[in-house]
Amino acid sequence: MDQISGLKNVAKKFANPLSQDRAAFDAEIDEIIPSDIRMFSGCQDSQTSSDVSSTSSFGLRPALGPSGAGGACTNSFLLAQQAVPDQSYSELLQHMRGILQEKGYQQIPQLSTSRPVNLKEDFTVHNPNTKFGGKKKALLIGINYVGQQGQLSGCVNDVAKIKAYLVEQGFSTFLEMTDEASMKPTYNNIIKGIEWLTKGAKSGDSLFLHYSGHGGQVPDLNGDEEDGFDSTLVPLDYQTAGQILDDDLFVMIAGTLPRGVHVTAIMDCCHSGSILDLPYTIQMDGKSLQRIKDGEPVETTKNPKFTMAGLQRIGQQLWDTVQSNPLASVHEILSQSLTGPVHPEKQQGKPQQQQQQQQQQ
Repeated sequence: MDQISGLKNVAKKFANPLSQDRAAFDAEIDEIIPSDIRMFSGCQDSQTSSDVSSTSSFGLRPALGPSGAGGACTNSFLLAQQAVPDQSYSELLQHMRGILQEKGYQQIPQLSTSRPVNLKEDFTVHNPNTKFGGKKKALLIGINYVGQQGQLSGCVNDVAKIKAYLVEQGFSTFLEMTDEASMKPTYNNIIKGIEWLTKGAKSGDSLFLHYSGHGGQVPDLNGDEEDGFDSTLVPLDYQTAGQILDDDLFVMIAGTLPRGVHVTAIMDCCHSGSILDLPYTIQMDGKSLQRIKDGEPVETTKNPKFTMAGLQRIGQQLWDTVQSNPLASVHEILSQSLTGPVHPEKQQGKPQQQQQQQQQQ
């Protein structure tokens, strides 16, 4: 199924309520979101993430780039992979949590997925469906907000480190957006970057999305968020262009990719637990650690913040667009269906919370 047919199919399915029965829910989600998306986030929605002033104590190999400032989530992931290259999702998340705790951070790493994932499964950035070959593409975004309020210092370094890691993993096609790059991580450029990442994706492809920068929360105005707040990405020009809603990220990524595409994402920002609004999740908290210790099977389970109301609203928007212009391209459908930028400073409610800057312990 090509991208445009997949998007139209998603629109039709989204417009109908999802089943409350778990088995039926899983089957419907598998049809609605056929791609395999796995997102690591450094913290829960309610937590803030840390910008580390010096990552030298993380002990990363020099080949992985600069040892200056960096994001705690990105660097704990890289160090865990460096220490044990071949490990399960369970082991990787446990290693990430242990590294964060050792460095004095309270963040709890989280894995969110588009389908149930048994944590005993081996972690890989490669598509297991290799018989079809496939492209390896990565979109890497790092924003230090130089000269702006809330300036960070490690996000550009994070991009360099993740790129070096992915090159070792066989990736060769990259789109990089940083304060220092020719293509700045503005609102419009990030949207274009996600379209670049997903455009033409086919079964067997391996995609990677990395974001290091500020994350925020804004009041949910359409009733699709159980906690009353949407999570956002904060582009370089957020003060004029606004922020990018989790609802729109979901449509652009989960709503467009066909079956057989494998996506790994690392979202190193505040309030990132459900930034892609995926239907399954697990936090490496005390309860999960105890279940692993007791030898119980552990997998990503239904995300309580994944609501039918949100899916129906998204589906209706997509379906209306498809019905009004059945010959529309993916870009046209998305551009007409997205909620668009939000300006929290113009809304009443919980103020935006941005990434903490902490000194390395």
